[in-house]
Amino acid sequence: MLKINQLKSGRLIPIFFLSLCVLSLVMVAVLNGKKTQDLKGREKVARFEVFNFEYYRIGAQGVSVVALGKKARENVKGMNELEHFSVTNFTFPSQESQRKEKVLGQENLQSSFALYDNQEIFFPQGVNYQRNKTKFWSQIAQYNPDIKELKGEGEFIVLDENYKIRGQNITYRENKIYAKNIYGILKVKQ
Repeated sequence: MLKINQLKSGRLIPIFFLSLCVLSLVMVAVLNGKKTQDLKGREKVARFEVFNFEYYRIGAQGVSVVALGKKARENVKGMNELEHFSVTNFTFPSQESQRKEKVLGQENLQSSFALYDNQEIFFPQGVNYQRNKTKFWSQIAQYNPDIKELKGEGEFIVLDENYKIRGQNITYRENKIYAKNIYGILKVKQ
Protein backbone atom coordinates (compact mmCIF):
# COMPACT_ATOMS: atom_id res chain seq x y z
CA MET A 1 0.00 0.00 0.00
CA LEU A 2 1.29 3.40 -0.94
CA LYS A 3 1.67 5.87 1.80
CA ILE A 4 1.10 9.55 1.31
CA ASN A 5 4.69 10.43 2.11
CA GLN A 6 5.86 7.99 -0.64
CA LEU A 7 3.63 9.77 -3.24
CA LYS A 8 5.21 13.04 -2.26
CA SER A 9 8.63 11.72 -2.93
CA GLY A 10 8.28 12.01 -6.74
CA ARG A 11 6.32 8.92 -7.67
CA LEU A 12 3.17 10.94 -8.32
CA ILE A 13 4.40 12.28 -11.68
CA PRO A 14 5.19 8.87 -13.28
CA ILE A 15 1.89 7.43 -12.02
CA PHE A 16 0.04 10.42 -13.52
CA PHE A 17 1.69 9.98 -16.93
CA LEU A 18 1.22 6.22 -16.87
CA SER A 19 -2.50 6.58 -16.14
CA LEU A 20 -2.72 9.27 -18.87
CA CYS A 21 -1.14 6.82 -21.37
CA VAL A 22 -3.57 4.04 -20.45
CA LEU A 23 -6.54 6.43 -20.71
CA SER A 24 -5.30 7.63 -24.14
CA LEU A 25 -5.02 4.06 -25.44
CA VAL A 26 -8.53 3.25 -24.23
CA MET A 27 -9.91 6.37 -25.95
CA VAL A 28 -8.13 5.52 -29.24
CA ALA A 29 -9.63 2.02 -29.17
CA VAL A 30 -13.14 3.33 -28.45
CA LEU A 31 -13.02 6.10 -31.06
CA ASN A 32 -11.51 3.82 -33.73
CA GLY A 33 -14.42 1.39 -33.29
CA LYS A 34 -16.87 4.27 -33.71
CA LYS A 35 -15.09 5.41 -36.91
CA THR A 36 -15.42 1.90 -38.38
CA GLN A 37 -19.16 1.94 -37.62
CA ASP A 38 -19.49 5.36 -39.32
CA LEU A 39 -17.77 4.06 -42.48
CA LYS A 40 -20.13 1.08 -42.63
CA GLY A 41 -23.08 3.46 -42.33
CA ARG A 42 -21.77 5.62 -45.18
CA GLU A 43 -21.63 2.64 -47.57
CA LYS A 44 -25.41 2.31 -47.30
CA VAL A 45 -26.04 5.93 -48.28
CA ALA A 46 -26.65 6.65 -51.95
CA ARG A 47 -24.12 8.92 -53.63
CA PHE A 48 -26.96 10.85 -55.24
CA GLU A 49 -30.74 10.76 -55.18
CA VAL A 50 -33.11 12.94 -57.24
CA PHE A 51 -36.88 13.26 -57.32
CA ASN A 52 -39.20 14.28 -60.17
CA PHE A 53 -36.32 14.52 -62.61
CA GLU A 54 -36.04 15.49 -66.27
CA TYR A 55 -33.00 14.50 -68.32
CA TYR A 56 -32.15 15.68 -71.84
CA ARG A 57 -29.27 14.40 -73.97
CA ILE A 58 -28.37 16.90 -76.67
CA GLY A 59 -26.16 15.89 -79.59
CA ALA A 60 -25.07 17.37 -82.90
CA GLN A 61 -28.50 16.76 -84.47
CA GLY A 62 -30.46 18.08 -81.49
CA VAL A 63 -32.18 16.43 -78.52
CA SER A 64 -31.66 12.68 -78.81
CA VAL A 65 -33.03 11.44 -75.44
CA VAL A 66 -35.62 12.76 -73.01
CA ALA A 67 -36.12 10.92 -69.70
CA LEU A 68 -38.69 11.78 -67.04
CA GLY A 69 -39.11 10.03 -63.72
CA LYS A 70 -40.21 10.11 -60.11
CA LYS A 71 -36.98 8.94 -58.47
CA ALA A 72 -33.38 8.09 -59.42
CA ARG A 73 -30.45 7.17 -57.23
CA GLU A 74 -27.12 5.39 -57.37
CA ASN A 75 -27.02 2.15 -55.40
CA VAL A 76 -24.01 0.66 -53.60
CA LYS A 77 -23.00 -1.31 -56.73
CA GLY A 78 -22.67 1.93 -58.72
CA MET A 79 -25.78 1.28 -60.84
CA ASN A 80 -28.51 3.86 -61.28
CA GLU A 81 -31.94 2.85 -60.01
CA LEU A 82 -34.82 4.50 -61.86
CA GLU A 83 -38.39 4.43 -60.56
CA HIS A 84 -41.62 5.28 -62.41
CA PHE A 85 -39.98 6.72 -65.48
CA SER A 86 -40.30 7.05 -69.22
CA VAL A 87 -37.59 7.48 -71.84
CA THR A 88 -38.11 8.91 -75.30
CA ASN A 89 -35.26 8.07 -77.65
CA PHE A 90 -35.27 9.95 -80.96
CA THR A 91 -33.73 7.99 -83.82
CA PHE A 92 -32.10 10.04 -86.53
CA PRO A 93 -31.58 8.50 -89.96
CA SER A 94 -27.95 7.68 -90.71
CA GLN A 95 -26.31 9.00 -93.87
CA GLU A 96 -26.45 5.54 -95.47
CA SER A 97 -30.14 5.06 -94.76
CA GLN A 98 -31.30 8.60 -95.58
CA ARG A 99 -32.58 7.41 -98.97
CA LYS A 100 -34.69 4.69 -97.33
CA GLU A 101 -35.70 6.33 -94.05
CA LYS A 102 -36.32 10.06 -94.19
CA VAL A 103 -38.66 10.22 -91.22
CA LEU A 104 -37.44 10.86 -87.71
CA GLY A 105 -38.23 7.81 -85.57
CA GLN A 106 -39.10 7.76 -81.92
CA GLU A 107 -38.84 5.04 -79.26
CA ASN A 108 -40.68 5.23 -75.95
CA LEU A 109 -39.93 3.02 -72.96
CA GLN A 110 -41.92 3.07 -69.71
CA SER A 111 -41.37 1.09 -66.55
CA SER A 112 -41.95 1.19 -62.82
CA PHE A 113 -38.33 0.18 -62.08
CA ALA A 114 -35.06 -0.23 -63.98
CA LEU A 115 -31.31 -0.43 -63.44
CA TYR A 116 -28.96 1.59 -65.67
CA ASP A 117 -25.21 0.96 -65.77
CA ASN A 118 -24.41 3.82 -68.21
CA GLN A 119 -24.47 1.33 -71.12
CA GLU A 120 -27.65 -0.73 -70.91
CA ILE A 121 -30.98 -0.47 -69.11
CA PHE A 122 -32.26 -3.59 -67.32
CA PHE A 123 -36.00 -3.86 -66.61
CA PRO A 124 -36.49 -6.62 -63.99
CA GLN A 125 -40.19 -5.74 -63.50
CA GLY A 126 -41.18 -5.42 -67.16
CA VAL A 127 -41.25 -2.65 -69.75
CA ASN A 128 -43.70 -1.08 -72.19
CA TYR A 129 -41.99 -0.28 -75.49
CA GLN A 130 -43.29 1.70 -78.45
CA ARG A 131 -41.65 2.57 -81.73
CA ASN A 132 -43.77 4.39 -84.27
CA LYS A 133 -46.98 2.27 -84.49
CA THR A 134 -45.57 -0.92 -82.92
CA LYS A 135 -46.20 -1.37 -79.18
CA PHE A 136 -45.22 -4.23 -76.92
CA TRP A 137 -44.77 -5.29 -73.32
CA SER A 138 -42.07 -7.65 -72.09
CA GLN A 139 -41.94 -9.35 -68.69
CA ILE A 140 -38.18 -8.76 -68.24
CA ALA A 141 -36.00 -6.85 -70.69
CA GLN A 142 -32.60 -5.37 -71.39
CA TYR A 143 -32.25 -2.34 -73.70
CA ASN A 144 -29.12 -1.02 -75.38
CA PRO A 145 -29.76 2.60 -76.41
CA ASP A 146 -26.66 2.82 -78.63
CA ILE A 147 -27.73 0.06 -81.02
CA LYS A 148 -31.49 0.46 -80.35
CA GLU A 149 -31.92 -3.20 -79.40
CA LEU A 150 -34.32 -4.61 -76.82
CA LYS A 151 -33.95 -8.20 -75.60
CA GLY A 152 -36.85 -9.55 -73.58
CA GLU A 153 -36.97 -12.63 -71.38
CA GLY A 154 -40.17 -14.42 -70.50
CA GLU A 155 -43.62 -13.48 -71.81
CA PHE A 156 -44.27 -10.64 -74.24
CA ILE A 157 -47.24 -9.13 -76.08
CA VAL A 158 -46.91 -7.12 -79.30
CA LEU A 159 -49.76 -4.86 -80.42
CA ASP A 160 -49.86 -3.28 -83.84
CA GLU A 161 -52.76 -1.93 -85.85
CA ASN A 162 -52.62 -5.08 -88.02
CA TYR A 163 -51.75 -7.85 -85.54
CA LYS A 164 -51.50 -9.06 -81.95
CA ILE A 165 -48.67 -11.45 -81.08
CA ARG A 166 -47.84 -13.32 -77.87
CA GLY A 167 -44.73 -15.32 -77.23
CA GLN A 168 -41.53 -15.72 -75.25
CA ASN A 169 -38.05 -14.24 -75.36
CA ILE A 170 -38.40 -11.32 -77.75
CA THR A 171 -35.56 -9.49 -79.49
CA TYR A 172 -36.42 -6.25 -81.28
CA ARG A 173 -33.81 -4.58 -83.48
CA GLU A 174 -33.84 -2.70 -86.77
CA ASN A 175 -37.67 -2.75 -86.86
CA LYS A 176 -37.69 -6.58 -86.79
CA ILE A 177 -39.07 -8.87 -84.09
CA TYR A 178 -37.42 -12.21 -83.26
CA ALA A 179 -39.05 -14.52 -80.70
CA LYS A 180 -39.83 -18.08 -79.57
CA ASN A 181 -43.19 -19.82 -79.09
CA ILE A 182 -45.20 -17.28 -81.06
CA TYR A 183 -48.97 -17.09 -81.13
CA GLY A 184 -50.48 -14.35 -83.27
CA ILE A 185 -53.70 -12.91 -84.61
CA LEU A 186 -53.57 -11.03 -87.91
CA LYS A 187 -56.25 -8.44 -88.71
CA VAL A 188 -57.27 -8.32 -92.35
CA LYS A 189 -58.92 -5.23 -93.80
CA GLN A 190 -62.06 -6.14 -95.78
